[in-house]
Amino acid sequence: METIISDTVNNYKIIKQLKQTTYGHIDLAINNISGTQVILKVIDKGYVTSKSDLSKIQQEIEIFKLLNHPNIDVDCANQIELFDYITQQQKLSEHETCKLFRQIVSVLHYCHFKNICHRDLQLENILLDSQLNLKILDFGLSSVFTVDYRIMRCCNPSVTSPEQLIKSTNDGPMTDVWACGVLLYAMLCGYLPFEDCDLQSLHQKIKSGVFSIPSFVSPSAHDLLSKILVTDPNQRIALNQIMIHPWYLNACTTPVPQHSINDQLQSYIDFEVIQQMVNSFEWDPVRIVNSISRYKYNQMATTYSLLLEQKLVENPYYIWKLNEQKIYATRLGFNFLDDFTFIYDENIGQQNEGPERDD
Repeated sequence: METIISDTVNNYKIIKQLKQTTYGHIDLAINNISGTQVILKVIDKGYVTSKSDLSKIQQEIEIFKLLNHPNIDVDCANQIELFDYITQQQKLSEHETCKLFRQIVSVLHYCHFKNICHRDLQLENILLDSQLNLKILDFGLSSVFTVDYRIMRCCNPSVTSPEQLIKSTNDGPMTDVWACGVLLYAMLCGYLPFEDCDLQSLHQKIKSGVFSIPSFVSPSAHDLLSKILVTDPNQRIALNQIMIHPWYLNACTTPVPQHSINDQLQSYIDFEVIQQMVNSFEWDPVRIVNSISRYKYNQMATTYSLLLEQKLVENPYYIWKLNEQKIYATRLGFNFLDDFTFIYDENIGQQNEGPERDD
């Protein structure tokens, strides 16, 4: 991973390249407005040669618009690949493994709730931030699934599920469950459950589902692995069952993560953050609200998300309070009609009038 000096893409200064992708590369960058380190996916137009390529890129963008979870966030300071971290440590303790595994399960549970299957969950697509919390990258193979959804093979053959190899029709979430089982094994043991230099032999091992678990793995973790890495997806343990397994609940002393507070807040608008944006950049608050509420992926919406994330990091126990929000909303020219509905009042905020546009 080589450092890229003084390379700028729009409002982002690229620090270094993290990973090559099918259509470009993923970079560590700094947002010039907020000063926040972010993960930036750059598309090289030279690799987009067909309508199918363009459709896949557009699909990934649309999927990202639907996702708002702390372990999928674009903010990732002082990152390290999970693969490199495991290599350095040789293997992780069950306590640390459980902490990270809970975050993986939280992401998958969140995505599956939104009918999104990642399909490429592997060590190389997971980063750890400065607090050793994980960030899942690269939704390039992700898709919205249905009951008749046909799974496509993922990039890394070592984490490919048996049903992907036999090209069976199955609901996509269960192949993500298999992949998180492979990740759990890798963290606990320091290597993958299925490995072989010959691709055909590797596929045969995966389809047979035969693997060994070292004796240093606790009986409870052993039991969970044996229930996840089951070749028949209909017999494989589901995410909601994983989340009540004794090892998942007890192997780590930190609280079991709930859905992202960002997810809870996405139905609301944080007018304090909008006030900060108006004061700092003299942006129109109406356009900011329109960008957020209509899920526009523009400069205003991105800056709002980054500043909100900063606020939550600085105050992890922050609670959205209506009375406080009304104060900031009124200053910006908005009136609340009820607890969660508000309108822009022209009599209060005439200075903010202007045609809507994407900034």
